[in-house]
This record gives sequence, C-alpha cells and structure tokens, in this order.
Amino acid sequence: MLKLKELGFTNIQYNSAIGTLIAKIANPSSEAKAYDYLCNTSAINELIGCDYNKISSNSIYRISDKLLAHKDDLEKHLYTTQKQYLSMMKQ
Repeated sequence: MLKLKELGFTNIQYNSAIGTLIAKIANPSSEAKAYDYLCNTSAINELIGCDYNKISSNSIYRISDKLLAHKDDLEKHLYTTQKQYLSMMKQ
C-alpha cells in the first residue's frame, strides 16, 4: 500500500484506511461497527502492528472522505497492479 503513502496519507491515516478496508470486506457495516470490529473482534492489530484501541474513532470516520477524494488514483493503481499480477501468472 505504498500508494497511500505516495498520496500523502499519514501513518494514522494509513492504518485507519487499511483497517477500514479490511473491516468493510470482512464485516460490511457502518464506520462505528468497523471501529468496534477493529478494536474488539479482529486480529488485525497483530497482523499489521497497529493497536486500533489507540486510534480515535474519528480517524475511522474521516478516512472514508480521504479515500473518496483519491478514488480515481486508487482505482487506477489497483487496476494497473491487478493487470501486472495477472500477466505474471500467465507466464
């Protein structure tokens, strides 16, 4: 997820974005439920080394707006990356 760093995401924004995306994939729901999932249910803390209990719920609420602001760049990056992986798999 170097792309998030390239787009100027701070460490807290980066961890909030990763956590929110994982929570939404694993357990689609509101930001409040995503925050609760990250703090109390998932093991994401251990996997990425971020203690979501130390990140405010406001960070989770605000990160969606930042992701939306960079939607086109992120979609283009994901599309390009996926094409590269598919190309490598065919070889």
